[in-house]
Amino acid sequence: MIMRLKKFHFLYMTTILLFLFLAFSKIVYAKNYKELTCKNLTIENGLQESTVESIIQDHNGYIWIATGAGLQRYDGENFKIYKSNSEVESAKSLSSNYITIILEDRDNELWIGTSNGLNKLDNKRQNLTKYFPNHKNSISNYNVWDIIQDRNNNIWIATENGLNYYNKKNKTFKHFFHNENDKNSISDNFISTLFEDREGIIWIGTRNGLNSFNPYTQKFTRYSNKLSDEYITKIHGDSYNNIWIGTRLGGINKYNKKENKVKIYKTSKDKKALPSNYITTMYEDIQKNFWIGTENGLCKYNKKDNNFIVYKKKYRDMHSLVNNHILSIGEDRSGMIWVGTNGGVSFFNPNLEFNHYKKESNKINTLSDDMISGIYLDQNNLLWIGTNNGGLNCINRNTGKIECFTNNSSNEQSISSDSVTSVIGDKDDNIWVGTNYGLNKYDKKTKKFIRYLHHESANSLINNEVRCLLEDDMGEIWIGTRRGVDSFNKKTNKFTHYNFLLDKHKINDYYIFTIHQDKQDKDILWLGCSINGGIIKFNKKTKGLEQYKEYSKNDKIFSLKNIKCISEDENNNLWICTSGGLNKFNKSNQKFTTYTERNGICNNYVYGVLFDKENNPWISTNGGIAKLDIRSDTFINFDIRDGLQSNEFNDGSYFKSSSGEMFFGGINGITSFYPENISKDNFRTKVVIENLNVQNKFIIPNKNIKLKYNENNISIEFFYPDYKNLSKIQYEYMLEGIDKEWIFGSHRGYCNYLNLPSGKYVFKVRARNGNGIWSEEEKIGIVVATPPWETLTAYSIYILMFITVLYIIWRYIDILERKVQQRTTELNNKLIENDILYEKNLEIEKFKNTYFVNLSHELRTPLNVILSAVQFLNKCAEENIIIDKEKFQDYMSIIRKNSKNLLGIINDLIDSSKMESGTYVINFMETDIIYLVEETALSMKGYVESKNIELIIDPEVEEKIIKCDPVEIERCIINLINNAIKFTPSGGSIWVSIYDKHDKVEISVKDTGIGISKEDQKVIFERFFQINNNIKDKKVGSGIGLALVKYVVELHNGTIRVKSEELNKGSEFIITLPTNQHDKF
Repeated sequence: MIMRLKKFHFLYMTTILLFLFLAFSKIVYAKNYKELTCKNLTIENGLQESTVESIIQDHNGYIWIATGAGLQRYDGENFKIYKSNSEVESAKSLSSNYITIILEDRDNELWIGTSNGLNKLDNKRQNLTKYFPNHKNSISNYNVWDIIQDRNNNIWIATENGLNYYNKKNKTFKHFFHNENDKNSISDNFISTLFEDREGIIWIGTRNGLNSFNPYTQKFTRYSNKLSDEYITKIHGDSYNNIWIGTRLGGINKYNKKENKVKIYKTSKDKKALPSNYITTMYEDIQKNFWIGTENGLCKYNKKDNNFIVYKKKYRDMHSLVNNHILSIGEDRSGMIWVGTNGGVSFFNPNLEFNHYKKESNKINTLSDDMISGIYLDQNNLLWIGTNNGGLNCINRNTGKIECFTNNSSNEQSISSDSVTSVIGDKDDNIWVGTNYGLNKYDKKTKKFIRYLHHESANSLINNEVRCLLEDDMGEIWIGTRRGVDSFNKKTNKFTHYNFLLDKHKINDYYIFTIHQDKQDKDILWLGCSINGGIIKFNKKTKGLEQYKEYSKNDKIFSLKNIKCISEDENNNLWICTSGGLNKFNKSNQKFTTYTERNGICNNYVYGVLFDKENNPWISTNGGIAKLDIRSDTFINFDIRDGLQSNEFNDGSYFKSSSGEMFFGGINGITSFYPENISKDNFRTKVVIENLNVQNKFIIPNKNIKLKYNENNISIEFFYPDYKNLSKIQYEYMLEGIDKEWIFGSHRGYCNYLNLPSGKYVFKVRARNGNGIWSEEEKIGIVVATPPWETLTAYSIYILMFITVLYIIWRYIDILERKVQQRTTELNNKLIENDILYEKNLEIEKFKNTYFVNLSHELRTPLNVILSAVQFLNKCAEENIIIDKEKFQDYMSIIRKNSKNLLGIINDLIDSSKMESGTYVINFMETDIIYLVEETALSMKGYVESKNIELIIDPEVEEKIIKCDPVEIERCIINLINNAIKFTPSGGSIWVSIYDKHDKVEISVKDTGIGISKEDQKVIFERFFQINNNIKDKKVGSGIGLALVKYVVELHNGTIRVKSEELNKGSEFIITLPTNQHDKF
């Protein structure tokens, strides 16, 4: 009983102690190996079908993908599809859409095995040859499972009914079948896989055992009772002359030919064992890595430990394998591994030197949080990792164990907060941890945390939100917080606040985000402010402060805001990381140099900077990691496709160990690496010119292309088969003969040239990868033929024609001389015509003189009439002669009428003067032109009819509003009607018409008068010109009226023209006015 109680007490105490330990410490195992960083191709981005049975790269660099819905060619961006299609010609259509295997032979011909026969695509990829079992000299079965080429260039084809051998030289087939009565025949007709070893032996896998064929003895050898399973799925050799035999249910058999021994590998509970016994494919890459595909994941054989590293699809990880059911494995010339699966294609770089620590879902041996906020590696190879919400993690890199320290509210010796912001180690091997709730010191010996929190006491932390930590050369701990900076003396356990110094120097940004001790002067600390305080140079000894908030460069002002990190290189330059780029500060000359995306850095948001052995800065950003090569002053950028944890990194998450290993933390764990192992990608190949489009027609590119003279619009497509970082590839091209220098084409893989002149050209193109390595130049010659009219024959004809023309010219010289006399005669005639024009000018002067004579008569006549009437009335008044009222009114009417005539003549003179001086004033206003013209014409109707002339008013519309001077337009209408009256005999007619022309209006005054001759029409609108009307009792005009009308119309931006076809057939005057006017008068 006592023994039982003791045992119970022991178990109880053990449970309690274990619980207390786990309350703030959990031990798990760290996982740190190079994860695969895959790029995936699926139906969503171009695949025709997800089942990928085979993948190869051809001699041009294209990736060929065999799917269950056709064959696809991939160039890194676009797919070209080859399918079975009954609607196209046979030479362009595959025999089946289910592609099982692809091989490119040494003649660059593509052999395509399908579920319905064998296909051969020629090296220009234009024509297909099909082989069916019902054809003479062909394959033995429709279902093709594997194809290889032996060292003698012959083709071996595995089918469901026999082994096929194709002699390329003779173009003949030979078949090998199982014979039950012949032990030296192949063990089964269902051939699943083929392989040729170093000695030229052909290894044949069937569903009933392993065979080999010696081409020299022409004999088969069967291997029985040695393998884990008789159903062979894949055979492949390695660099050590082992033959690996994959099976359907028995895992892998490694056959050592030298020792004649078989080593069997099967699945087990060991995580480093095969994940499945169903082996689907195998491949050894150029680095001698041996890859195995299974139905439950991809494996890489670890020769050192004789086990396997297993890679599988991870939930919600877009950079893991696309599917666990592996079907095929291939490799391109740059070393990228291509994996065909049941869910698409994954391809990755197996040689990435970036390590990755991260949280693994549903696993114990993992970090507690992906969001990293602090990193420190101590002298015992313990990696201390602060996380955003998972507390503090400690990875023992020697044992692989990991401890997670989280806050326990009931244990004051646990960490004060799970939100860690900074981690450092001191000279006494203590770990200092800044959190969002206080400062912590972890004592490794006692395994306890001591908390330092803010409280009312003077000797306490100034603020609980700690942002950064630093131990200086004297062993003091400096703490940057949201509300200022403190120092902590470990000997006296006292805090010193320095906010009074910030206040004294009027620095209002207390948010200290980073602290750096100067390497040259240990009394100097550099403080980085998080908001707008810039950087502060603090002298511990003198307590002096100097602030740098901005600097000028090239007449521009740059602000130092949101400081993330301050570090110092071997040349004592300060490097300042900000949210707006990277800054280098030369302390000697006090000059800043700024690096942003314009200078090549992958992103402007820079978190941390570390320096390698060559003093090159490595920078973590929101766009990956960038290395600045200080010798060339150029950046090399790395992103998630190169194996980083993510493109986004975090504040305070950077550390360099004493061995030179760098650590950068981000949103998905930690990326660690040795800078010297991150070498440049020196892979170089040629650019492939894949398409030449001439006048919208595609032609096959070759080294020399000849085009017709009218085929001078070309478009050239090209690509660079480096699939490691397709998005970083940049092109340059040049057409010698047109371009004087290289044209930068960015990521665009095509160019256009239009209207090329005839001649010889050389098109050159090259590509540059993400590390700045230029490819070999690829070039093609292009000849644009000379047009027929520019050939030697054409120029011979031109010379002959020129001679003929010279002869004709010589023959015609005599004729031309004869024409000289004729021309002289014509000139004399011109002189006569000039004399006539001179006489006409004299006649115009005569018109003017006549006008003024007539004008004097016009003035004198009404004046005489008025004077006679006035004299008569005066006489009656003096002699008291009484006249009746009617006679008096007649005399007054005579005076009034002649006064009015006299006034009209004077007004004409005034208007003539205004026209000549340009002082005629027009007052525009909105006017109904229809109403104005109608009213003006109607006012003259009585007068017109008194002359026994019919007046007809015929407007086309009832209303039309335009901008005009109504007074002046009325005068124009009156002038035209008066003009018509003068030249229309009794019994004639006058029409006044108005037409709406949308943005214009036409006013027509047409009569049946004597008409106007063609000569008079040319000068009718000139002043002083008068036409003899030859009509009795009709008065001669002043010669100003029509000139005035034309002048007024043109002031309205309008026109007036006259139409009179022949004499005595009447005439028509047409005024055209715009509906709107510019206010310039």
